[in-house]
Amino acid sequence: YQQFHRLMRRLDLRPGQDVFVDYGSGLGRAVVLAATYPFRKVVGVELSTSLTETAKQNLKTVKLPLKCKNVELHNTDARAFKVPADANILFFCSPFSGSILKKVLDNVWQSVRQHPRQVRVVYAHPPGGDCLNDIISEVPYLTDRKSLDVGNGLQMESYTIDPPAAAAKDVQTAAAQAA
Repeated sequence: YQQFHRLMRRLDLRPGQDVFVDYGSGLGRAVVLAATYPFRKVVGVELSTSLTETAKQNLKTVKLPLKCKNVELHNTDARAFKVPADANILFFCSPFSGSILKKVLDNVWQSVRQHPRQVRVVYAHPPGGDCLNDIISEVPYLTDRKSLDVGNGLQMESYTIDPPAAAAKDVQTAAAQAA
């Protein structure tokens, strides 16, 4: 819980505007915690039917005050999940790796291309367990990597996905500065 709250303080949230998606939402802990912040919408994506059903029950019985009442839980394969056009904060707590992670990130990139916006990807992992490093060369649209110190042994990395026009402008600016 403490790590999640530290993470939220580092994200510079825009109350009533940001949309949070938790990939591999499991029992719904991050979904519930995110709903205690003023997101416009919070979404959980989980493959397991039993975990999704438990998450729904957890959401109904939560005693914490929820600032975000618009919460959705989707029981689906993350690779098939249609990324919401307004999703801009994506949370991954080591839910999957390799080709599955790459496919999900490619879906996010496709969504950003169709609905231009800046997206922040937060990837949490245990020390030495950064599966994103294994595919980072295959996802060049992930930029601006920042380590987020949230303590207690959990490591978090934040990345940015910019819309293609902004990304192209950044590349042109960097090339001009280098020349």
